[in-house]
Amino acid sequence: MRHLSLNQKINILSLVLIALSLLLVLWVNIGGVGFTYDSFDYYDAAKDLDQFFGGEAINGRIIRRPPFYPLIVSSFLWMNKSGLILLNMILYGINLFLSFKISNRICEDSHLKWVAVLCISFSATLHLIHVFAWTEPLVLCTVLLQLVLLFDNKTEKNYSLVILLGVISVLTKNGAMLLIPGIALVIFVMGKGSKKWIVPILYLALCWASYDIWNDLIDSPSVSDIVSEKRGISLEYLNVLSVWIMPLKVPVYVRYSAVILLLFFIGFLTLKNAHLFDLQLISLSLFLVSYVLLRSYYSDIYFHEAERYLSIVYPVFIIILLKILSFIKLYQRQILTRIYYGFCVYLVIYSIARAIKNDYQWISDRLFL
Repeated sequence: MRHLSLNQKINILSLVLIALSLLLVLWVNIGGVGFTYDSFDYYDAAKDLDQFFGGEAINGRIIRRPPFYPLIVSSFLWMNKSGLILLNMILYGINLFLSFKISNRICEDSHLKWVAVLCISFSATLHLIHVFAWTEPLVLCTVLLQLVLLFDNKTEKNYSLVILLGVISVLTKNGAMLLIPGIALVIFVMGKGSKKWIVPILYLALCWASYDIWNDLIDSPSVSDIVSEKRGISLEYLNVLSVWIMPLKVPVYVRYSAVILLLFFIGFLTLKNAHLFDLQLISLSLFLVSYVLLRSYYSDIYFHEAERYLSIVYPVFIIILLKILSFIKLYQRQILTRIYYGFCVYLVIYSIARAIKNDYQWISDRLFL
């Protein structure tokens, strides 16, 4: 190891830690895939697709859920519940790979890429969704794949696939409809010529129509019904964002204050360095803000469920946070640079510690903290 450069040592250590992350998620899955009320619906639907699609009762109840996840699960049922472990691990591996591709696009600095990769690999939030029989890993996969395709140099050739993935996402989870406006914004920002306007509108229309057609078949609320309901902003999502950067045991007013100050600081760096924002960073930021605001407005829920729903944008959150904060280095002041690198080290250590703690807690007590 002595003949290796510092960068090579960092790369090797990072790869070892990523492998450890995969083993942790596998270990927790082997201990038992988590089931909640909706998990039982999807699993039962997957076991009897004919009755599910026929609208017939399964185990004494009519299951009104989107159809795509049961279809995927059904192809793994030959392994019984072990198939769910395999599905979770496949989706976890794909989601890590796609997250890394996006971080490589956004983060030029090699150290910054590894910080993003490690924070994403050891995200307690991502570990959480990949050890339950939940739709979030599949939705996350469709979202990340759409972003990768839209950031590709041959964006226009990928539009049909992006639209198909958008339709799949809303037919996987009802709440995925809240992701669609953000993706439409990404299409608009990254687009060129007349397609800049046409494709986002077509994307929105087809996703909306797919959602409404399926929900009409199963007698569930349409998009118009949901939009017409009176709502209010939920602060539980701000609570989740605060826990992504500091422990839950820290008093809530301290965490809220820290997040608000961080947001103001990010806003300051954004205004001062707006000329450094490329289209990819702009579109990612619009996507993140759109989804968080829509989620906060349309669902008032408790903490753990809020973290589950926000998990879909965790990789984007980390990449944007690290990228914008890296602008601190442009001021060429040693103290500011040290604070930035200190925050990066802290974020990696905190992410690893929280992930390991929650993984162990799940195995021992079947609880997430």
